[in-house]
Amino acid sequence: MLRAMSILLLLLVGSATSRAFCGDGICDDRDVCERSTIADTTEATLRVRGVPLPVGDERVRFSGRFRFESSDFVDPAVAGLRFSLHGEISSDAETQITPMIAARIPGGAGWRSSNGRWHFRDAKGLNGGITTVTLKVIMPAPLVPGDTRMSLAYRIDARRGSYAVTPDMIQQRESPSTPSWGKLVTQMALGSTADGSSTCAQAAFPASITDPPNDLFTVPCERDRRGDTFTCSTRRP
Repeated sequence: MLRAMSILLLLLVGSATSRAFCGDGICDDRDVCERSTIADTTEATLRVRGVPLPVGDERVRFSGRFRFESSDFVDPAVAGLRFSLHGEISSDAETQITPMIAARIPGGAGWRSSNGRWHFRDAKGLNGGITTVTLKVIMPAPLVPGDTRMSLAYRIDARRGSYAVTPDMIQQRESPSTPSWGKLVTQMALGSTADGSSTCAQAAFPASITDPPNDLFTVPCERDRRGDTFTCSTRRP
């Protein structure tokens, strides 16, 4: 009986590990918010430099456009910003998750704002290794009559952490017989946990045939000729 209970406990722990990501109602330290059905990131590019060994000298840059309901906006210089990055390697049996960034940047110190622009700087990267964040209000083009969402151009740089991306994490699932496939997943939201998830946008790179339809617009990640940099992006509108 004791052996059977031990096996059951191991199965339950393994199941929780493979499912521990936002979007299924389970959030932990590798996540920063529950994904919104309205907020999204478009024209997004995720670039990781310094991929080869040694681990710890990688640099991450995430840029694009961030869209959400205007009524959900909170001032990042006052309320802060959340950002996360993790890698996944999946097979039919399990999903292995590698946390990289789970930053909850508070408002106040480090932030400057003026005329629809916000800039955060922390040379020490005390929040998940993030050293700079730049946000700017933009007018989306073309304008859609009745659209109540606002757009921010954003750029997030991190260089004070370990972001060990491996080729398995950007392997695309090309057919049902593909033995394993991967993805890099980002999340970002305005404000703190107290501000909820109304601005929580999630992007997954690359797309695979089993992902939700909105992820099928993702361009597969590429590695440069020197093997030093991974670049992932979404298609232009």
